[in-house]
Amino acid sequence: MPAAALVAGIWLSDCSGFVGSGVYYVTNVMSAAAIIAAVILTLRRKGPPGLPAALVLLAALFFGYARHQHALHLPERHVSRFLADEPMLTRLAGRIVAQPTAFPSDKRNPFLPNEPSPRVRFVLDATEFVTTEPPTPTCGLLRVSVEAESIDADMGDVVVLTGKLYRPRGPRNPGEMDWARWNRLQHVHAGMKVEDAVHVRRLHEAGAGRFSVFGAARAFARRMLLEPYSQAEMDRPQRLLDALVLGQRSAAGRELNEAFLRSGSLHFLAVSGYHVGVLMGAAWLLFHRLGRLGTRKSALLMLVVLGAYVLVVEHNAPILRAATMGTLLCLALIIRRPFCGLNWLSLSALCILTCNPFELFRAGFQLSFVQVLAIITITPRVYRLVTWRRVENGVPADADTWRMFFLMTAYRWLTGLLVICVVAWITALPLVLHHFGRFAPWGALQSMIVSPFVMLTIVLGFFALLTQPVPLLGALFGVSLHGVTSILLGVVDHLSQWPNALIDVRSPPAWLVIATYGAVVLAAMGIRRLNKYGAQDEITSESQRRLGDYGPNGGGPLLLPLYVKRFAIITAVFGAIVFAWTVWLVRPASRPATPTACVLSVGDGLAVLIATPAGDAMLYDVGTLHNFDVGETAIRAARAMGADKLDALVISHANFDHFSGAPTVMNKWSPRHCFVNPYFQAAVGDAPFGPRGGPYSGSGGLTLRAGDRFRLGDIAADVLWPPEGLDDTWEANDRSIVLRITANGRRMLLTGDIEHAALRELVRRHEAGEIDLRADVLLAPHHGAVIPGETAAFYRAVSPYCVVSSASRKRDKLTALMAELFGDDVRLFSTRDAGAVMINFDRETAVAVETPFIRSD
Repeated sequence: MPAAALVAGIWLSDCSGFVGSGVYYVTNVMSAAAIIAAVILTLRRKGPPGLPAALVLLAALFFGYARHQHALHLPERHVSRFLADEPMLTRLAGRIVAQPTAFPSDKRNPFLPNEPSPRVRFVLDATEFVTTEPPTPTCGLLRVSVEAESIDADMGDVVVLTGKLYRPRGPRNPGEMDWARWNRLQHVHAGMKVEDAVHVRRLHEAGAGRFSVFGAARAFARRMLLEPYSQAEMDRPQRLLDALVLGQRSAAGRELNEAFLRSGSLHFLAVSGYHVGVLMGAAWLLFHRLGRLGTRKSALLMLVVLGAYVLVVEHNAPILRAATMGTLLCLALIIRRPFCGLNWLSLSALCILTCNPFELFRAGFQLSFVQVLAIITITPRVYRLVTWRRVENGVPADADTWRMFFLMTAYRWLTGLLVICVVAWITALPLVLHHFGRFAPWGALQSMIVSPFVMLTIVLGFFALLTQPVPLLGALFGVSLHGVTSILLGVVDHLSQWPNALIDVRSPPAWLVIATYGAVVLAAMGIRRLNKYGAQDEITSESQRRLGDYGPNGGGPLLLPLYVKRFAIITAVFGAIVFAWTVWLVRPASRPATPTACVLSVGDGLAVLIATPAGDAMLYDVGTLHNFDVGETAIRAARAMGADKLDALVISHANFDHFSGAPTVMNKWSPRHCFVNPYFQAAVGDAPFGPRGGPYSGSGGLTLRAGDRFRLGDIAADVLWPPEGLDDTWEANDRSIVLRITANGRRMLLTGDIEHAALRELVRRHEAGEIDLRADVLLAPHHGAVIPGETAAFYRAVSPYCVVSSASRKRDKLTALMAELFGDDVRLFSTRDAGAVMINFDRETAVAVETPFIRSD
């Protein structure tokens, strides 16, 4: 209960936000006063019996609120207070507080002409800006990314960095990850990009202290474990062992993370109770079973092994929780105390949240504690229910042969593994859906298949680590570990290819997830009370005393109504939760009330998503020059806007910054139609757009030319450009498809990258009455570029209500031109500053433009 009260205090503080440093001191005083009062009342034995316990809970509530308020407060010289709206070139000194991890080149945009640079990432505790004289003191953590294969620095070293200091960004598009909040939950409020390793200068190495101890221990363990791979290009197995055995979670990389995610076994990469359990189980088997040591000596040696393991792994919430519970288990064995998993779990939560209250809102903390709570409370009951069988005289039959013994042991192990995997998968499902919006339907079965290989890899990894200095034995374990690692990677790769291995869904609301777990807790408490009172014919004197003596048979007559009442309450609670989930599943996602166009923020590129209240969607271009998959961005945005299907994908022209995300969209969303201009196929050749190759694979490609028209529900799309028959002197940009979207009597003009010739010809046709360029909203041609004479004439012909530019750079010339042509009558929006721009086509009012993702800092 104190842990629950601490959680409630942290949650209340998060809801209220930072309210001032004075509140921190007041709530601390109130917490201390409540504790003192509880101690006094307990010693004097005065007041109601439950008052001291209530005061302890109140103290935990106040303390949780105060601790979170203190964590929210940033000092005046904090590095976040020096941040500007734009990345700032500066030189900064600080100490490396997280192990630098190298990441290989990761090309997420397949159309980039060059390979991205490898990177080294770490966390720096800033101490001062050295660009001023004298240096300006500062403090705070920042995440650093260096474009290099390696750097000459390690954890604990003091370094000087020269690079661009920036503010971590929040979501820029619908359905996008809030990286600013993700960093804040780790006390990181700034980031820095360093272009080369030469801009990382080490002042001096780590001195005596925790950094040198941790750094030396981790470096030694990594060197011993990965020694067999030093002469081979085995990057993937190295990363797997680094993450799986040594707990260097950040070393896994995107490819391994994706493979384990699709195979439903991503939790194995996060070192937690499973890894600690395997380690301690192997130690217990070695010391107690094989070494024949006593319980206390074995527990003491297990404690030493656990301490050494904690020394070399990354310290996150799951590993700290598992280490705390493992330590308490060893101490209980040493002093002969009973197993008390719930109290140990609560104590570990108290310790972690006291050190870092932000952990409460991180997915790793929540999943770790929910799953362990379920394994402690639910798994034993389910296991007994599954393995129960009627026996004679209440004694189970013994194994008469070795074969029967192994079969019975294997049955118990496999059944226990299956129960744990199913219970853990089911209990984690609401949180997984809420945090990640995706789930692995085969997760429980896949975890059961992967688990033995992971266990064997971990055990062999530990033995390889310990025996590496012994030539023959170390080589034997090294070869065995190499083979098992290869098998594990093969199994994971195979499982990740299962049909529907990973399904994307919309995230359920937080209240539904909280209500679900609350119902489970209430039901568990009700069942526990029923079990405590016992069956009707087994009423104890204690139950009679608590229920009262009713009738000649004591409490018997009251027990049946009690069972019926509690069972009815539990059934009603679960029925309400099942009904709420059913409504959420069958109810359509939140859709726009009117047809809406969303110009996504994709940097130097273009992606426009058009969604209707009926759940239809259309994409006009989906590309970028940057190294990320804009197709994934567009799909997440469409799902966030309630789109069920993609009716059309329109690719304006053959520049990859307008179609780099098309392969992902074609493979994952299968649009009904893919529209291109008449010159597209000749320009791109055999670009891999779909599962069968070629730009039209999937659902029949169509060519759009001037004069064509198609519909998306109530939205009409008219093609104004290009015509057929343009010769080779016309540039690809000037062949861009120009669409006029009409919805509820409002118009939007989508222009691609049209330049000199196309702008001039469109204006001529407009003035001749052949086409009508007028529109309420104009997508600025060629990302807001200004061509003297041509651009001004085109803008005057369109006469828009607002203009939207999709770019990552400032367009000062466009801003000046808009002011010259229209003054303050026309608004200019840029995805660079505003993030995604939403345009609502309302029948009753003028076009409404929203910028929900504009920078708020």
